[in-house]
Amino acid sequence: MRLISRILYLLQVPLFAVGTQFLTLPSNAEELAAGSHPTAGRFFSVNPAVFTAPEKHPELSVCHGTWLGGVTTTNLAYNQNINNRTLHIQFRYSGLTDIELRDHRPSDEPLAHFSSFGISGNVGVSFGSARSRYGLSLETIRMGIYNEFAQGLALNAGYLHRFPNKLSLGFSILNIGKMSALGSTAPLLPTRVFVGLAKELNFGDYSNTLHLSSEWNDVAETIQIWVGNIFNWKKLRIMAGTSATSEIYTASAGMGLQLGQYNISYGIRFGSQDIGLPQSITLHLRLP
Repeated sequence: MRLISRILYLLQVPLFAVGTQFLTLPSNAEELAAGSHPTAGRFFSVNPAVFTAPEKHPELSVCHGTWLGGVTTTNLAYNQNINNRTLHIQFRYSGLTDIELRDHRPSDEPLAHFSSFGISGNVGVSFGSARSRYGLSLETIRMGIYNEFAQGLALNAGYLHRFPNKLSLGFSILNIGKMSALGSTAPLLPTRVFVGLAKELNFGDYSNTLHLSSEWNDVAETIQIWVGNIFNWKKLRIMAGTSATSEIYTASAGMGLQLGQYNISYGIRFGSQDIGLPQSITLHLRLP
C-alpha cells in the first residue's frame, strides 16, 4: 500500500512535480523569487511574447534547483535575435530518485529503487514592434514513473503590449495539447491562462517594476494571484513576491548580480504547506 499510495501521490499532486504539473514550475531563480508574470521579460517562462535578446549577442541561461518533496530541477534556455525576431529554445527536467519499491509484506529493505521524471523541450519565437509583441512556441513532453511512460505535444501563445506611461499588459495561454496514455489513462496537461499588469518606475540609477497577475490552472482548478517586485540598482537586482489561492499562500525573495557578461541570481520560496523550501540558482551568460 505504501508504494501504491506514493505513486498515486506522485501522479496527482504538484508537490512532487513529476506529473504534468512539472510544466508549471518556475524556469529560473528570478521567476521563483518574483512569481510567474506574463509581463516579465527575458527568460520568464509563462509568456512566449516576452522572450528577448540583444541584437548581436545571444543569451544562454542555466538553472538548477530543488522543489518541494526533494524534486530536483534543471532548466536550460537560449535566446537569439534574428531579424527583429527572438528565437527561444528551452529544455527542462524535473525528477525524483530513490523511490522505494515495496509490496504488501513488511521488510527492512525495499525490493528495488526507481525514479520519476518529467522532461520537455520548447522551441518558440516572439515578434512584433517595441509596443506590441506576440509569441508562439511548441513543446514536446515526456514523463515517466517506474516502468510507465507518456509523451505529448503542447502549444503556447502570448501577447504583450507596452503603453507610453511604462505600463505593460500581458496575456498568455499555455499547455494546449494532449498526452499519450500512462498505463491506462492519459495524463491531463495543466492548461494555464495568465493575465497581468506591470508598472515600471525609474529614478536615476534606480528602476523598479511592480507586477500583478492572475493565473487559472485547468488541472488544479484554481485561480492564483501573483504579486511581484523587481528592483534594480546599477549591477544589483532585488526581487520579492507573494502568491495566494483559496488554500495555499507563498512568499518569495531573491537577488541577482551583473558581472560583465555574466548575471547570477538566487531565489527561494516559503509556503504555507510546510513541506520544503524551493530554491534555485541561475546563471545568464551573454555570448559573443
